Amino acid sequence: MVCSDIDRSVTGSAVPLAASLHLTASKKLAAEYFNERRETGVINTGGEGTVMLDGAEFSLANKAALYIGRGIKEVIFASIHESSPVKFYFVSYPAHKEYPSKKIAMADATPVKLGFFCFCIF
Repeated sequence: MVCSDIDRSVTGSAVPLAASLHLTASKKLAAEYFNERRETGVINTGGEGTVMLDGAEFSLANKAALYIGRGIKEVIFASIHESSPVKFYFVSYPAHKEYPSKKIAMADATPVKLGFFCFCIF
């Protein structure tokens, strides 16, 4: 993970193999748990995986995304198959309001072409 003091963003990745990985707060965040005052966006660029949010499990296939709202205490990343691990990338920013966590499949994205680039709006 990388923390930026300029905009208080946190960017990181999680590639769990046999064991799951727990997202925890460092002393730098001055928080009891990672999403105490933050929201987090996660995207999967690898094999199948799961993200457990306070006991609720979200399965994420390749190119699926997950929004994690402020106030979620426990975040656990896991791979379905160790031979084809999930590759989660995430970015987190301070949040001032709670919104429900939500999974977004690639099929639910609306591509928008802007010049040479193509963006997906969820």
